[in-house]
Amino acid sequence: MGGTCVLRGPSHACRTVAGACDVTEYCNGLSPDCPADGVASSSLVCAQPPSPCYLASYCTGMSPNCPNNPYAPTTTQCGAPRTCTNATLTTAARCNGAGTCVDGQQQSCAPYSCDTSTQSCRTTCQSQTDCAQGAYCNGAHCAPKVANGGMCQQNEACVSGACIDNRCCAGNCGQYTCDTGGTCATSCSPTACSTSQCRIGATCANDGTCGAPLAPGQPCQVGCQCASGQCADWYPDLDGDGYTDSASVRRCSAQGGGPPPNHHSGATSSADCCDSDGNARPFQSSYFSTPRVGCGGFDYDCTSGEQQRWTAVRPCDNGQCGSGGWLVSQLQGPPGCGVSATWVLLCESEEFICNPVCRPVCLVSDVEPRTQECH
Repeated sequence: MGGTCVLRGPSHACRTVAGACDVTEYCNGLSPDCPADGVASSSLVCAQPPSPCYLASYCTGMSPNCPNNPYAPTTTQCGAPRTCTNATLTTAARCNGAGTCVDGQQQSCAPYSCDTSTQSCRTTCQSQTDCAQGAYCNGAHCAPKVANGGMCQQNEACVSGACIDNRCCAGNCGQYTCDTGGTCATSCSPTACSTSQCRIGATCANDGTCGAPLAPGQPCQVGCQCASGQCADWYPDLDGDGYTDSASVRRCSAQGGGPPPNHHSGATSSADCCDSDGNARPFQSSYFSTPRVGCGGFDYDCTSGEQQRWTAVRPCDNGQCGSGGWLVSQLQGPPGCGVSATWVLLCESEEFICNPVCRPVCLVSDVEPRTQECH
């Protein structure tokens, strides 16, 4: 019994897929044979990269099988990006060409710092911040800082931060010099002028300390201590009363060699007994109720004694009526210098007492408080 064969249409798959790069063949409806076996073109991605250091895999266009994923090239960044921290540059993580991601390598930028804006090491400097720690900007280039005792031209060049007279020193020496070992001098010798201990422009005072040149009138031993360049013997008249001390003192002269303020070239015929109080001087005729300033006592006329101004007492006693005297009821003699008491201005006779001899009775009629004055 015969039959009729019917060809399958183009929707019927006649050969199954044999690999990721194989394609399905379909009947064409014209022939009983399945079309020739074909494969996918080389533009088809058949496998995605399994990690950052692999590439996508493409069909070969000749085989139904998908080849292995190729390795990413060594230029491929795969992890942390390139970074800058202080003076350290860390390169970006990159593939090694064998499927492995390798961490970035740290690179020192010293003596320069790392530029965060460009993520690269600087090669020139304009300020100290362009240099790494332990370096300084010398012109346009960073250079290592200098240890104590080394030569320098700026504080930034020194590890200590102190450049003293072109030498790095352990600290700020103030008016003192810095030795070749980088140590500040701490004292000086006044008579030697101490050019090796005091910096240029400074001088050594009598107490062995370096400082500014001494002004006229300051104690000195040699002329190099003084701003005027001269030290001489002068007779002081510090209170300006015209009388000097009997002994001379060594003081810095005025500019040109003249006497400093309140000093004389020779002693006056009569010496001052208290050069801190202008009221105390030879031949002083005035009296004072307060002690001498800076000296104490009341010897204002320099006679080595103290003379009271008011000495009268008991003006109203034994019939001695009158005026001017210290009130007898308060003391037996005149008060001491600077002591206050009652002074009787007027004492009058009011009546007589006879016992057995008649005498007038004096009564105090006017008084005032008064402080004893002396010189």
